Amino acid sequence: RVVKKATQRVVKKATQRVVKKATQRVVKRATRQVIPTPLPPPWVEAEVDEGISTRPTTPPLAARQIPGTESVSPRRASDIGFAYGGLLRERPGPTPEQWARIEARVGALPEDYKAFLEIQNGGTPRLPYLPIAEDGFLVECLNYVDGAGEDIYDVERASVRPSEDLGEEVVAIAPDGSGDQLILRRVDSDWRVQWWRHDEGTTEDVAMSFSDLLDLLEADPNPESEFDEEQSRPSP
Repeated sequence: RVVKKATQRVVKKATQRVVKKATQRVVKRATRQVIPTPLPPPWVEAEVDEGISTRPTTPPLAARQIPGTESVSPRRASDIGFAYGGLLRERPGPTPEQWARIEARVGALPEDYKAFLEIQNGGTPRLPYLPIAEDGFLVECLNYVDGAGEDIYDVERASVRPSEDLGEEVVAIAPDGSGDQLILRRVDSDWRVQWWRHDEGTTEDVAMSFSDLLDLLEADPNPESEFDEEQSRPSP
């Protein structure tokens, strides 16, 4: 009996060692296998049809997560729709030189604002209503960037008065038709959207970013007339 029990213990230990070594060999072989490279995300693929040969190392703005929200992209110009008329006409996106002229005055502008104007450089929004304050108001248009200072809707020309009034450089992005302006104003390290009131010389916070401002825009709750279809076009 003593011999039998001793033999059983020896066999059991030997079996455990064999199983352990076999398991280690299997794991070792598995870790040596080549792990296939995951497919790149859609924004990394070269856009052959558009003639773009570079591959960005970070996703474009429309594919990035916006901090503090569950949305993965800012509202597009095509979601809002824009029309032209009067002093407003269709313009190409600002050139690097035109952006540099503004940034020499105010510093680096927020990327969401620049990306939007690359697609939609000025125009009258089809969703013009901004539901803030007691009754809200209508945004007259989106100011354009070209640096020529041709009229009151040029960003640089429109920015002069609020900058002088506030004693700091700001960016006038949209008038409300009464002399007031929606402005981009640096608060600490962020660019916030504020409503500058020209009569009172005061400002009111509207949105934490330009993208948030776009999300607030709604249809006019009391439309008096429809846009002239001949003056409008679908935004890209």
